[in-house]
Amino acid sequence: MNIGFDAKWYFEGPISGKMVVKNILQQMTLDSKHSIIPIFRNKDRDKVKAEFGNIDCIFSRINNPLLSNVFEIPFLSKTKKIDLIIFQNFSPLFGRFIKVNYIHDIIFEDRPDFFSLLEKIYFFPIKYLSRKADLVVTISQNEKKRILRKKYSSNVDYVYHGVDRSLHSFSDSDKKSLELPEKYILAVGRLNVRKNIATLVKSFASIDDKDIKLIIVGEKSWKNEKLSIDKKVKSRIIFFQNISNKELGLIYSKAHIFCFLSIDEGFGLPIVEAMSFGIPTILSNCSVMPEVAGDAGLKVDPINTDHIIKSINTLMSNKSVYMKQKKLSLERSNFFSWEESSKKLIKLCENLC
Repeated sequence: MNIGFDAKWYFEGPISGKMVVKNILQQMTLDSKHSIIPIFRNKDRDKVKAEFGNIDCIFSRINNPLLSNVFEIPFLSKTKKIDLIIFQNFSPLFGRFIKVNYIHDIIFEDRPDFFSLLEKIYFFPIKYLSRKADLVVTISQNEKKRILRKKYSSNVDYVYHGVDRSLHSFSDSDKKSLELPEKYILAVGRLNVRKNIATLVKSFASIDDKDIKLIIVGEKSWKNEKLSIDKKVKSRIIFFQNISNKELGLIYSKAHIFCFLSIDEGFGLPIVEAMSFGIPTILSNCSVMPEVAGDAGLKVDPINTDHIIKSINTLMSNKSVYMKQKKLSLERSNFFSWEESSKKLIKLCENLC
């Protein structure tokens, strides 16, 4: 079977989308049973050649993913006799091939307050285009339920994310590029209201240990969260932005506790990334977070500072609880693999033929 794969985010795109596309494509190309034909942007032609050599692929001249998928790809696909194409978010209205729409999440449906007007306008067609797809694939059971509830499609399945093992490949030279404190709590995620960093900062100011630092890794985005930081703890909070994958891995590796207090997620990849380093984790008890964490992690009400403070203090003071959570984190992270994600995605495609 000739499988087309929308890889226009491979070199440039949303942070999470780029990561998913990279890892899925890299694993899919190892499959010897089917011919995988990536679809790249024409502007990335030189980058494609540098990374893949003379790979059999399609180049899209339209940079806008919506316009490209709906109006261009159906025609370009004819040059390769493609049997099935996996699209990112936007499935076309026509084309003589099987259509799989890979929707990463539709949080904007339940929480429009987290998104700008332009974002909501841009996402609006996803629902109606998805109804033209033969299958909708998403990233968790929780997101599958949301897609079914919002009537995007009646044929929906999910494929979990994996852990990017390149995070573990940092070297001594990477250690020199970052000045990390000896002991710190870590949070990773974009600095917007949905990630709920403000509640973590407020809770951090009241924990028992007044020496431990807090590192926050994340870029600013629309609806940046206004952080009110107490002067007493301001010197103990460190922000990192625009760091490399290796630097992120190094920061994970040295963290004492990981906190992920997001209000809503499609998957929550930083949870499993942190757990792959054996970091005891505190996470929200809502949305997809309990599904991803399984038995690992301390689940808290993400807006209840007392609950968050108590959980941090417990991990800081109770060694047996800390070591148990460390073990559970490692065990749970082994459940997530990009190899298995790719295998499941290909199997879902095979079931359509």
